Amino acid sequence: PVLFPRARIARLGPAPAEPGAPAPIDLTVGAYGLALPVDLQEPQEVAPRRRDGTVRLETVQRVRFTPTRPGEVLREADRRRVPVA
Repeated sequence: PVLFPRARIARLGPAPAEPGAPAPIDLTVGAYGLALPVDLQEPQEVAPRRRDGTVRLETVQRVRFTPTRPGEVLREADRRRVPVA
């Protein structure tokens, strides 16, 4: 699990088509469903577990995750004043 303070989140929502934009760090671990990217105001360190079980500390400004109920995540984020696009 990774927690990002609301003040550090620049945007949460479905990925826009941005040619040449840096790819987010993938935290989905291959899960099926709608993957949502989170863009952060500033870089933050995370330690994602890879499919092979290894963990490596990385500095990221964008991550992608797959919630079980993406629509509910976006509604709740909006309710909590997280920038949703």
